[in-house]
Amino acid sequence: MIDANENDIELKILVRSHERGEAMAYFYIEIEDGAPISFQVKANFMGPIIKCHNPVVDYGLVKVNTMESYEICIEN
Repeated sequence: MIDANENDIELKILVRSHERGEAMAYFYIEIEDGAPISFQVKANFMGPIIKCHNPVVDYGLVKVNTMESYEICIEN
C-alpha cells in the first residue's frame, strides 16, 4: 500500500471505443514543477453492452392457445 501525502493527486481515466478489437492510448502529462510522466493503456474492446430496462417479463394469466405480446426496450 502506498501512503498518500499532500502532493498526491488522483486521476480517473475512462477509455472507450466505438469499435471492437484491440486499441492503445498513450498519455503524456506535464507537471508544472516536476518531471513529466507518461504511460500507455492497451484495451481489448469486446463489443456492445446490451441493457434491458425490464429484465423480467410477467405476462400474468394467459389463456391456452392465445397470442400475447409484450414490448421491451433494449439499449446499447
